[in-house]
Amino acid sequence: MKKALIFMLAVMILTVNLGIVLANGLIEDPYSDITEDMWCYESINELYKNRILNPTEAQFYPEEIETRAGVMMYLHNYANYLGKDIKHENECVFEDVDKESDYYDAICWAYENGITDGTYKDKYEPDAGCTRQEVCTFLMRFADKYKLKLKISGTQEQFVDSLTIDEFARSAVAACKLGGVVKGDENGYFNPFDKVTKAEAAVMMCSFFNGCMGIKSAEYVYSQSGKYDYLYENYKPVPFEALVHASQAVDASWFDDAVFIGDSISVRLQYYCASGNYLGDAAFLCATSLSPENVFNPVTQNSIHPSYNGMKVSVLDGIKLSKAKKVYIMLGINSLRSGTDVTAEQLKTFIKEVKKVSPDSYIFVQSVTPMTEKSIITADNLNNHIIQQYNQNLKKICDENGWFYIDIAKAMRDENGFLKEEYCSDNTGMGIHFNKQAAQIWVDYLKTHVPKELKG
Repeated sequence: MKKALIFMLAVMILTVNLGIVLANGLIEDPYSDITEDMWCYESINELYKNRILNPTEAQFYPEEIETRAGVMMYLHNYANYLGKDIKHENECVFEDVDKESDYYDAICWAYENGITDGTYKDKYEPDAGCTRQEVCTFLMRFADKYKLKLKISGTQEQFVDSLTIDEFARSAVAACKLGGVVKGDENGYFNPFDKVTKAEAAVMMCSFFNGCMGIKSAEYVYSQSGKYDYLYENYKPVPFEALVHASQAVDASWFDDAVFIGDSISVRLQYYCASGNYLGDAAFLCATSLSPENVFNPVTQNSIHPSYNGMKVSVLDGIKLSKAKKVYIMLGINSLRSGTDVTAEQLKTFIKEVKKVSPDSYIFVQSVTPMTEKSIITADNLNNHIIQQYNQNLKKICDENGWFYIDIAKAMRDENGFLKEEYCSDNTGMGIHFNKQAAQIWVDYLKTHVPKELKG
């Protein structure tokens, strides 16, 4: 009798979460890159133990983007776990879903059961990354199909960017928030168009599955389409904030319609990008010693102006020729000796002229980067303190005019505010120019600092 009680206790311990005891052939930690100290460990292990995950590789690759096909396989396996019929009657309607693929049955089943309708009439894009709003939509369609009740463990308060969510996903996102499946980032944003990583997808799936298990409360989330659309009537638009915060990296192609305007510091970025299209097909209008003070000077043989397609042009003419929709500007280091207020006003005047020749473009003002500690050009009217004051002026101007502010200097300075020596190509000279390593840091920073409202 005593042995029987001990056995029953062991069974109860093993069935706490999704409620299935480890089956034969399962190992404790199937992925070599998922360890107990990781935030996603419990979710991934739980999904594996309950055969929602079927490992085919020794590693999980938690930081890789989860695909739309991968999310369907999660749900397909979960439906099987629930004892639902996961067969499909017809061949897949999507021409880009290979019949020999491991996700074929999952996508066919999902389409026949109304969980997905693809991206186009005959396309599913199985290898495309799955966005956060898409995951929520798939989860709530799944819940509605199988009449699952997700317990309430969150709130109805809006995300800062709730009104940027596509209409088809709004109710589902609100439901997932109410059910505790999704939470905002540290600034309260949902980031609907960000692609989920494999780790994020696993945690969202596990939260959803566990939230639907053994619910006894009368209060649960409604999964029907459009049920929470009414909440958005009282949500407020995203307040404009000039400073662009870090977010998931965009592809280099995002900069295909961008133009970069700058002095010799930006010339280094131009050379670096020309060697590998690290910012897509972005155009560059950069020239040594270019500044807000001389940017309007007439174009002459000896004038300081950039070239576009091999021809010297004014910056404004270059912008018109480039047909850019995103204008990135870093100017000021060459005229700061005239004073931070004066230079900032000159830049403001220049940007207003840019908006006249390109009224539909988005403006991105990049902070001027600091000098190294060993710089020989440091003076009372040009030093890192002056540069910092100027950057503060730039941010204020951006806040007032609805322009975006990209704090590149943050990625380049050390703990004392100097340009890191390892990033500088003339450390014992001017101490302001970049090397290849700094150019790569700059590119990475630009890719991970794109305004959330422009990422859709």
